[in-house]
Amino acid sequence: MLAALVKCAPIYCLIYFVLKAGVSPYKNKLALALVFSSVGDAFLVWKEFFPHGMAAFGMAQLIYFTTFGFQPLRPMLGAIFYLMGTALVALVFANLKGILMFGLPVYAALLVTMLWRATARYNFNDQSCNKWLRFAGCVGAILFVISDGIIALSQFYTHIPNAQMYIMSTYYAGQLGISMTCLEDESKPRRKSTKRS
Repeated sequence: MLAALVKCAPIYCLIYFVLKAGVSPYKNKLALALVFSSVGDAFLVWKEFFPHGMAAFGMAQLIYFTTFGFQPLRPMLGAIFYLMGTALVALVFANLKGILMFGLPVYAALLVTMLWRATARYNFNDQSCNKWLRFAGCVGAILFVISDGIIALSQFYTHIPNAQMYIMSTYYAGQLGISMTCLEDESKPRRKSTKRS
């Protein structure tokens, strides 16, 4: 139990950080995704609860990508990510057993969708401070995917030396990057008024 609390502690800090940033539907959803992430973290302390942890993280990914929204869509970006996700699942699929044969591909789809939506939000031409916060979210999503990719490869494909160190460092950094988006200015830009001379 102590190991679970220690593992979840950084995520609890991020939940506090997000909630202290203010109250809005966007921030509340980010906090909820972090709550599900902490549940997943706790489950993954025990190997026999791996499917339960994956389900909790699946809920977190679902909340994340619905929070990020689908505008702009950028379907080509999504197509590239889905192809990469499919390739990784195909690589490890032969070693999956039981519920993981269904659960892991579903989770991978949710994870890739989160990555797609986080990166699609970034606009290089944006001149506001949101540009850098969304860039942090984009990098965070990439790190999250790297973390989960290492888990999949180390669990179901091949031994990776120091895998746990890489998994946790990229995971915490990824969650931090995503959480930074709670500082975005959510106010709609004002339209310039035109006056008759």
